[in-house]
Amino acid sequence: MATISIPISEETFGNYSHISVHAGTNYPDGGQRDSVDHSRTIFGLTNHGSPHIKIRVNGAPPVELGSIEIIFCGDDEHEALVDALKHALHVYKSQRTTKELSVSSRVFE
Repeated sequence: MATISIPISEETFGNYSHISVHAGTNYPDGGQRDSVDHSRTIFGLTNHGSPHIKIRVNGAPPVELGSIEIIFCGDDEHEALVDALKHALHVYKSQRTTKELSVSSRVFE
């Protein structure tokens, strides 16, 4: 398998809770839109020790987050991630002012 070079940008956020996000892509890479041999989109978070962040994977109980990196393989997967992040940002901004947007709820520890 050939190696793929992807430009990555990283920035740290927070006043007291410091987390870094790194992201990058070589999208669009052409070829078949779903091909795992083409574009890669990277999204990652790193906990710098003070934030209380948990992650749940495949329905398992939540565990403390040190760092996580998610790799999306393919052009269509990139587009789906961007759409999903736009939706999440819309929800977070809307819920900042109103709690009426939620259509379902989940209980967390």
